[in-house]
Amino acid sequence: MDQPIHARSHIDKRDMIMDGKPIKYALKADGSFLLYSVGEDGQDDGGSNEMLPKKTNSNNLWERKDFVWPAPASPEETEAWRKERLERK
Repeated sequence: MDQPIHARSHIDKRDMIMDGKPIKYALKADGSFLLYSVGEDGQDDGGSNEMLPKKTNSNNLWERKDFVWPAPASPEETEAWRKERLERK
């Protein structure tokens, strides 16, 4: 355990929760990336963030077609969040 975690080659980066296959990574045209796992239905929907049928909790990432890891906020989203916080004060 003297090595940093990134140097340990034995770490299995598989999605053992849903399908046992590697977690999906895709580089997008704008240079950002998409990181996702299949959702509860076990189907790979290409990183779809759409809600599953009969699911209504948009805050629950597992109620979507695929479990998509949140991307960092864009500068515009960050600025909108800051403005909203200032308006609350």
